[in-house]
Amino acid sequence: MGREFEAKVLLTPEEYIDILEKEVLNEPSVKKSDIYYSKYSSTEAAIQFDESLTRIRTEGDKAFLTLKKKELTNGFENNEEYETRLEDAEVVKKLLLEAGYSPYFKKYKTSRMIDINHLPIVIPGVEVHVELEKVENSMHTEKSTYKRVYALEIEAVAPDDLDVRIEELAEVVKDYFNYFNKTEQDFEPRSWRELLG
Repeated sequence: MGREFEAKVLLTPEEYIDILEKEVLNEPSVKKSDIYYSKYSSTEAAIQFDESLTRIRTEGDKAFLTLKKKELTNGFENNEEYETRLEDAEVVKKLLLEAGYSPYFKKYKTSRMIDINHLPIVIPGVEVHVELEKVENSMHTEKSTYKRVYALEIEAVAPDDLDVRIEELAEVVKDYFNYFNKTEQDFEPRSWRELLG
């Protein structure tokens, strides 16, 4: 739990390969599968009515249930997130269906963490995650609607009990993007469900 402040930048396939070769050549990839649930029948309705994100993520043999309330400002996501590990994801899927939720969006993500040796800004207690991603939709099996997106995502996570201003977290995220020669103008304001839905 905690405040999560993040931004993402879309990459060309060439930029993705360049970062992959320079920064994460020996890092193992992690495959994540996300299923989003909603009481609404479409991505557009969920966004229109400002519904919190309800997600089940599987990552290898682990599964997590996440509730995320998003605020989007100038390409930054200022999130309040609650997450718990699941012993049995199938039981939770059935509980969500019985509670009136239905799966409306799925995505696959192959990601690699980037460990920057010389850290730009450091705030004690704040974790920074730098992730190189290949994201694909899994609802669309037709070649004409299939989408694949490459991105660099950086998030600063502050525990609830840490007194850190939002502006400080924003500066951390921006400073890390500077390392990759990306600025606030490059931030992608659309959510994954808008990009891939």
